[in-house]
Amino acid sequence: GKDKPIEIKQLVAAVNYVEDITSPFISATMEVVDSGGLLQGMPIQGGEKLLIQVDTNIRDEAFEYSFVIWKIGNRFAKQKKQSYTVGLISEEALVNEGTRVLTRQEGNPEQIVEKLVQKSLNSSKPFFSEPSKFQVKFLPNRRRPFDIISSLAIKAVSTKGSYNSTNSSDTSNDESIEEIRGSSGFFFWESRRGYNFFSVDALCDEPGGT
Repeated sequence: GKDKPIEIKQLVAAVNYVEDITSPFISATMEVVDSGGLLQGMPIQGGEKLLIQVDTNIRDEAFEYSFVIWKIGNRFAKQKKQSYTVGLISEEALVNEGTRVLTRQEGNPEQIVEKLVQKSLNSSKPFFSEPSKFQVKFLPNRRRPFDIISSLAIKAVSTKGSYNSTNSSDTSNDESIEEIRGSSGFFFWESRRGYNFFSVDALCDEPGGT
């Protein structure tokens, strides 16, 4: 609503919520059955903000999930009753589609990722990460923030990985070969707590393991 939020809990038949470690944003679908015409005076155009609060018996405060509407599908009308599916995604996912990064990027991957999330995507959500080993410098070439983050995640090296220099087996020169072991890159994803940037090594590490 323009002046105050509109309560649509009575219209919602089901909500399917998705968190994916390979996705930079959370998503959901909401099945709506509108028999009273509540939304007829408020046509959905896309981009409307929607807040879902979930009460549980494990905590006093409700869990909150913030989304924006990005599509309406499966529309069906019968006997003055409208049913449809509302597609929901994080607001940052919409911002990302219209944002192109122009400035030179420099620093460790987790530092660049945090800056892109906070500055380019204008997000106030918490950011969690682990340190990486090497600094990088590059020109973004007008790429979208999530595209840049995806390329950084593949190349980032965990501090849990080993980095060694060995002599070349070719005796005709004194070149050394740099080897990186024990590193499989990073994952960047959004969860209920915020944005996460962690290495595969850290996610697969077991307490007390070698």
